[in-house]
Amino acid sequence: MRDEPSGTPAHPDRSGAAGAGRAADRGARDRDVSGRAADRGARDRDVSGRAAAGPETAALGEAAERRSDAVAWTAFAVAVALTVWQAVYAYSAGAPGGADETYTAVNRFVSLILSLVAAVLGVVSLAQRRHPMWPALAGLAIGLNGFIVSVTAWLGGVAV
Repeated sequence: MRDEPSGTPAHPDRSGAAGAGRAADRGARDRDVSGRAADRGARDRDVSGRAAAGPETAALGEAAERRSDAVAWTAFAVAVALTVWQAVYAYSAGAPGGADETYTAVNRFVSLILSLVAAVLGVVSLAQRRHPMWPALAGLAIGLNGFIVSVTAWLGGVAV
């Protein structure tokens, strides 16, 4: 069925010329601002979900892999800071003068904050599924341990 005398079809999607125009519009939608095709994910990713290693990424080696998960390394660094803080407190509280209530309260507060930060960063890093995973697991484990110890010490101090 034709609606104009010029010969254009009533249903342009059944015509080769009009259908090609629509396909070009879809192609333009699938491209980003720079004109490159949009990343569909499957063809450019390996099994673990990371970008497939090309010649430029293979040259970077282990250093790029280590820097790729900054959240895990931050969780690990906060967990190390928590451990050092606890060691300093234990050493200074065991001194002959002992620790006063203010120092103990500051220790509990700082330990609680550091442990929560380490645990949350560990969970976030594990959710990203990047490698290496051991810094995230260490941060999560030390953070949860510090949180449990801080809460039980606080509850023990309240009960006394």
